[in-house]
Amino acid sequence: MDELEGKKRLVDHVEPNRRGFVKQLIGAAFAPPLVATFAMDSLTAGEAAEPRLANACNVEDAGYVGPNAFQSHVFDSTNATRSNGVIGFLIEINPMEPRSLQAARILVGILLTPGSTYESGELYINGIPVVALPANGGFITSSDVQALCDFDELLQALAAGLVKVVIQILVHGAPFTLTGIILPASPIVITLTPSTP
Repeated sequence: MDELEGKKRLVDHVEPNRRGFVKQLIGAAFAPPLVATFAMDSLTAGEAAEPRLANACNVEDAGYVGPNAFQSHVFDSTNATRSNGVIGFLIEINPMEPRSLQAARILVGILLTPGSTYESGELYINGIPVVALPANGGFITSSDVQALCDFDELLQALAAGLVKVVIQILVHGAPFTLTGIILPASPIVITLTPSTP
């Protein structure tokens, strides 16, 4: 993905009334700093840790339309170990329920090179942990998501290639960290309606 496409994806995931401001920030890499104003009631102590702009959760949820499968090749970027692996993510919906976000979950499969043992892992958006990976694979549900508005915000970030995976492994008893970017892995597109309260 080139830089321009990455910037466009970022702007597409920002609340519409904040897009002009974000475009200015992205385009101002060598320009003088910008001064922005925000309403005081939009600021709370917890929002500093969130990976989105203020008031983004107040926007009406439209659901999810995007790929149903994602994949990440994980490796040690420091070259301390040659162990690596693949982590697969598949959005599943119970066929007996409506195709909604409420019925969706993500099946996680982890495959590592021989001699490697999975210990733990997390998904990150903008450097902030948003989901702890289940032990030895398993499911991610909406109740596992933290620091995001809802489950489909995670799905949209996956579809846009904005999610990084970081896992801890043991190789013959020695600890190592493997990382990778999660990218869409399937041309199949699914549609999920917003969750009902």
